[in-house]
Amino acid sequence: MSELFAGYTTAWALYALGLVLLLAAQLWLLRGWSLAVSCALALSLAVLLGWPIEAYPGEPALAPALWVALFEGLLGGGSFARAGAPLATVWVGSQSLYWPLMLLLWLLRKLLWRRS
Repeated sequence: MSELFAGYTTAWALYALGLVLLLAAQLWLLRGWSLAVSCALALSLAVLLGWPIEAYPGEPALAPALWVALFEGLLGGGSFARAGAPLATVWVGSQSLYWPLMLLLWLLRKLLWRRS
């Protein structure tokens, strides 16, 4: 069992570092766009590429849900829904929390701008 997890933590750390670098590059490339839209895209990338799920049912090892869903749906002969449904739920949840928060911040900014 320890042989299975020998490089597991290192692999996740490198994957997370790559994801952070990808998000930084995405924010830099879209620096001319609205901050709200650019951050919404960054949140979408982070959720879609970083959300973990069990790589195999019953195994303690985790893998990014998007890759598990694609592998099972296209190559593995399994069901896309095992990883795709939770991933879609988390993405919809993150966006449904993000946009009302951005609206609230916009309204507070407008309110504070009028008072000053």
